[in-house]
Amino acid sequence: MSAHEPQSVPRPRLERALICLTLLFSTLLPGAFADDEIGYIETFALARDREKALEQLIPGTEDYYYYHALHSQNSGDYPAVEALFEPWLKRYGETPRYREIRHRQALLTYPENHRESLSYLIRELGLSFNHQQERLGEKPNLPESIDPDKVSWEAFRDQAFRSSDTLSQFEDSGLDRLLRSDIMLDEKRLRDLLSRLQYPDFPRLVGLIASDLRSDASRGFGEFEIHRKLLPNQLDELLRLRPTLSNDPAFVHLRMRQMRPSPDVDWTRDAGEREAYLNRLWTCARDLDPAFNSLKAHVLFQLLQHHHRAGRHPRDLFLEYLRLPRPVFYVPQRYLQDPERQRYPVDLNANFSEITECPPIVNDEPLVRDYLIAHFVEDADWETYAPFILKDYLQEVFAEAKLTNGLGDAARWYSLMSPGQVQALKERVDLEFAPGNPEAFAPGDAVSVDVYVKNVDDLMVKVYEINTLNYYLEEKRELNTDLDLDGLVANEETTHHFDEPPVRRVRHTFDFDSLAKRRGAWVIEFIGNGRSSRVLVRKGRLQYLSEVTPAGLALTVLTQDNQLAKTPSIWFGGREYRPAPENESKVILLPFSNQRGDQPVVLTDGDFATFETLSMPPESYSLAAGFHVDRENLLPGKMATLAVRPDFRVNGQPATAKVLDEARLVMRSTDLDGIESVTEVPDFPLFDDRESLHEFRVPERLARLTVELHAKVKKLADGGNDENLVASREFGVNGIDSSDFVADLHLSRIDGEWVLEVLGKTGEAIPDRAVTVQIKHR
Repeated sequence: MSAHEPQSVPRPRLERALICLTLLFSTLLPGAFADDEIGYIETFALARDREKALEQLIPGTEDYYYYHALHSQNSGDYPAVEALFEPWLKRYGETPRYREIRHRQALLTYPENHRESLSYLIRELGLSFNHQQERLGEKPNLPESIDPDKVSWEAFRDQAFRSSDTLSQFEDSGLDRLLRSDIMLDEKRLRDLLSRLQYPDFPRLVGLIASDLRSDASRGFGEFEIHRKLLPNQLDELLRLRPTLSNDPAFVHLRMRQMRPSPDVDWTRDAGEREAYLNRLWTCARDLDPAFNSLKAHVLFQLLQHHHRAGRHPRDLFLEYLRLPRPVFYVPQRYLQDPERQRYPVDLNANFSEITECPPIVNDEPLVRDYLIAHFVEDADWETYAPFILKDYLQEVFAEAKLTNGLGDAARWYSLMSPGQVQALKERVDLEFAPGNPEAFAPGDAVSVDVYVKNVDDLMVKVYEINTLNYYLEEKRELNTDLDLDGLVANEETTHHFDEPPVRRVRHTFDFDSLAKRRGAWVIEFIGNGRSSRVLVRKGRLQYLSEVTPAGLALTVLTQDNQLAKTPSIWFGGREYRPAPENESKVILLPFSNQRGDQPVVLTDGDFATFETLSMPPESYSLAAGFHVDRENLLPGKMATLAVRPDFRVNGQPATAKVLDEARLVMRSTDLDGIESVTEVPDFPLFDDRESLHEFRVPERLARLTVELHAKVKKLADGGNDENLVASREFGVNGIDSSDFVADLHLSRIDGEWVLEVLGKTGEAIPDRAVTVQIKHR
């Protein structure tokens, strides 16, 4: 804003200048036909009947708005052009062609609406007329203070609203107060606001988004980035205000992504957390429209799989899954031919891992078969599943469930199967680990494994204890059941004889008392009738906490109970690192490495070892410094004091300046003639707890003072070679002497008020000077 009233300029000259400026400004805009290679422009230009030529354009396209507006302007129908501006702007914004037509409209309507045209041109070109005529011998009549009401936030807000129908006059930092104030925004300003917001921490935000979603201009949820940053409770509130969002794909996917457990929770290993997470997903997906059938099947399949791993087979969830139209071989075609099911079939290969972090289904038949067998053990018939599964498939699985569990009349069940199926069932050998086996064992737990055994007379069970440390150091990967056991001698070996008929499938429990109250890793192998199955039993685990320090990466080894390991060590890069004997916290220091990124490490506690990956940061050093010199002391020929406070960091962490070598201070002074002189202070002392001071004499006619702090540090990962570090700052001094100015503005706070003074080079006051003040509200 200006501190004085602008003086009027003769209107004829002003109008001619504005029109010339506008014509020049229009030519600088990108051409409306830059990408038009003799297309519709030729049709429009050469048409004898342009009304008929306009009928070729599709309503709602930018070509439609542009050429209709251009034709109306050429015909002198200016009101028709005004009617096109609002829908054009709402649909495409201020494009170059829109602005071109706006400029033409302002010029063409000038004879009838010169005030509006001039106001538009002044606003578009950013013109101001703040000059005032100077009269000799007459004291200027200028204001000496600024009215606080004219620089209040409300005044700036109202000015911004008057000058633009968007929020272009507000910077991003100004949107916060605007959003927290109880101010009604029209549709255009509201959409401009939502398009620029970065954070969702505003009480009014959900209501404003709901209001925008109800407008015709909205392109739906997910149009703005702020939509994707809403918090879970805000999404719930938005759903209450806009119930139609319950089946909006963008909204549903965002809600599900936000249901993931905390990053501090490993839900893939923690069965309780996994079940809670999958239940949340299913609660969200259960009532979705059929268009989401693939997503519903994906979530439900993961939940069914989780229950199966725990030895549970909930019938209601299983039936819910079977009702979904899955085009697989065991589902009757008559079930899939329903129009609604045909419209939204399940895609078993659909990948929703970006939403749920779970893999696609691909093939659901094994899980469906396991559920059917578990239910048929108790069921008297298969009629419950007849609408969803082919009869032949049900008969076979039903008979298998009864025969393998020794239930009912075997002859009756055999009659439900073909001779080939009966023979294949009798010859089949099963050594399968039963669902419900523990996924993890604590060191003090007893170890028992349940195995389904079928068609095995003699079962050999071998227990191999794995030397985890040697395995990790040699293989550099996690343990798995694919270990090569050839040549190894089992620690334990037992043989079990079974008398069940070949068709029976019996669950047996094997106890391993020797593994109780021990930490370690064992492979247990079950061998019978030409088949082998293995299980890897791990008891206990080590973990670590890490912190970047100036000397390297500090790690603390913890047990699975988050207790300090008693005798910790870490194998990294082929070497073993242990804590210092006097270190009671047992922190292990790993040196920085040239190999960046995730690196394999082996954590040990005595004879127990765990394989982990460690994100190793690069060895990087940085030197910054705070330089301060009191400008009032920079007087030619006088002594001034420079204060230096170093800020030395290793990998972003503060470090002591004592490790810096050959520190030196370099001062470069440049005078008004551009002549430079250099002063170097070797062995410059640096401190961590206070500034270093250096006194120097100020040169004559000083224009620029550059200060540099140089030092070296030994890079450990590079064989101890030196790395040069530099921190610098430049002070501009007496800048007015290198210009044509003889006075400058000085802002001071006197008696609680801000005072702006115009002072000469020697400090003399210069009165009655006209000053234009621009004020920006925070």
